[in-house]
Amino acid sequence: MIARWIALVVIWLALQGEVTAGNVVAALLVVTVITVLFPNTSDQRHAIHPLGTIALAAFVLKSLVTSSWNVLVTVLRPTAERTHTDVIAVALTSSSRLVATLVANAITLTPGTMTVDISGGPGTGMPDTGALVLQVHVLGRVDADEFRDEILDLERRVLAAITLRASPSAPERVPNGTVT
Repeated sequence: MIARWIALVVIWLALQGEVTAGNVVAALLVVTVITVLFPNTSDQRHAIHPLGTIALAAFVLKSLVTSSWNVLVTVLRPTAERTHTDVIAVALTSSSRLVATLVANAITLTPGTMTVDISGGPGTGMPDTGALVLQVHVLGRVDADEFRDEILDLERRVLAAITLRASPSAPERVPNGTVT
């Protein structure tokens, strides 16, 4: 809790550009409001792995370049195959909302794909199997199974960068959704 406060105050001060008494007071007020309005109710904690994060960033950068090229070719030389669109459902192996969010954002960041929805998991009104399902809009005719494999590879890379640590108060979940 204290680490969250400190991080938010530091972010606020960095955005202001200088440390003054007024900015510190404003930061404390804003952080208090944010903490009251958006309490951290998650029992999940994540650990960040620097080498995995660097590898993930390099992979996403490579994906940005190749997908930008593909979209450029589609715009300059449109064909029925290139302009075909579809929505493909991809079931992730992790039950972590943070991992699902990072995968969804990496997908949406790359041109030609966009995450439309994340469903499943606790608090969604659907049965909690532990699996989260992404609905991804794709540009161009792609093999659905190959696309799912690519997204699961992206998820594996995210999991190499950020892993779930069990909270002492929460039961541990394994990827298939069972509680141990």
